[in-house]
Amino acid sequence: MGHSHHGHHHHGHGHDHGHPGLVSFTAPKSADHRAKEKTRLWWAIGVTTTAMVVEIVGGLLSGSLALISDAGHMLTHSAALGVSLVAMVLAARPTRPERSFGLYRVEVLAALFNAITLIVITGFIAHEAYERLREPTAILAWQMFGVAVFGLVVNLGTAFILHGGGMEDLNFRSAFFHMIGDTLSSVVIVIGALVIRATNWFWLDPVLSVVICLVILYWAWGLLRDSVHILMESAPEGLSVSKVLDGLRGRFDPVDDVVDIHMWTISSGMHAMTAHVRLKRDLPLAEQSRLAHDMRHYVSDEFSIGHAVFQFEAAADHA
Repeated sequence: MGHSHHGHHHHGHGHDHGHPGLVSFTAPKSADHRAKEKTRLWWAIGVTTTAMVVEIVGGLLSGSLALISDAGHMLTHSAALGVSLVAMVLAARPTRPERSFGLYRVEVLAALFNAITLIVITGFIAHEAYERLREPTAILAWQMFGVAVFGLVVNLGTAFILHGGGMEDLNFRSAFFHMIGDTLSSVVIVIGALVIRATNWFWLDPVLSVVICLVILYWAWGLLRDSVHILMESAPEGLSVSKVLDGLRGRFDPVDDVVDIHMWTISSGMHAMTAHVRLKRDLPLAEQSRLAHDMRHYVSDEFSIGHAVFQFEAAADHA
């Protein structure tokens, strides 16, 4: 019976080191790519935090709950970007025997934390909106309009900074799409401020804050779902277990069957699997090693599974 595995060498690229059957498990991004992402994150954090403070002050001065809601949205994004930055730094650290996959899961934990934070903040905003709907509060519409335009410009700038970064990264992708959501909410607030100025419909402000809450909840739910999916070690999104099985069973002649397959995601874009391989006939150890090598390269090339472990069962074991 042969057992095959490969080492965890984080070089930023995958290759064989002269050992048939050994494929390095590698970080999906180069150090230079990570450095560019960090720079984008630093800029985005600085710009978002500045806009958040301006919207909080503007919301308090104008009496606009919608502005404060948008500032709360920006707060969560600023925190999300900060945690993503920390996660990126930790994930780049070398592996240790007790943490053979490194700290890549920190990214997923950060995404889960961000999702829960978003949901809690929307609860507070929704409660305040209910109180404002019961007793509408006067709004200084022009101040609200000016701050909302500033927020819109900042959101567009931040989205531009993040665009083209690591969109395969769970936190980076969520931060970018949240900024798009923020941009839309800023457009809504700008229009709302003009309507309030023209009509004195002060009830519109808490209504807009509820709309923003719904946008926040939509993104938070997606982030929560993706994070839990990974932490529950479910099969990677968009990857069919049956297709992987059919490929392994039909492509390699010595393989009689593939059973007890497990597939999961370590972090964004980093997939792993284990499986028992039943052989049609007994194979020498050297041939088992070559077969394992070919099977690992196949699942890597066809399904982006960077870490695969195959346990071979000799023909006599399942006769």
